[in-house]
Amino acid sequence: MEIVLQWLDDLDDVVFAGLLAWERLRRRFLQIGLTSTLGLAACVLAATALEWIPVLAAVAASSVAAALLGAAFASLADPSEELGPRA
Repeated sequence: MEIVLQWLDDLDDVVFAGLLAWERLRRRFLQIGLTSTLGLAACVLAATALEWIPVLAAVAASSVAAALLGAAFASLADPSEELGPRA
């Protein structure tokens, strides 16, 4: 019985370590989305490199969706505590 409890403790450690790692990556996903969105806006305004528009739109949408999905999972993990930077 004790080994099962140790496994559950290890599983708990892995889940929360993954959650903390995700919080660090979430900002990077949003930066990638912002960069792709700015590139998309530049392509539309300049009307050059029109073949890049679908690629940039897909990268922007998927990176922001991944960041939002991670934020939703983080809020489900512990809704009473905010995971952002502390003052």
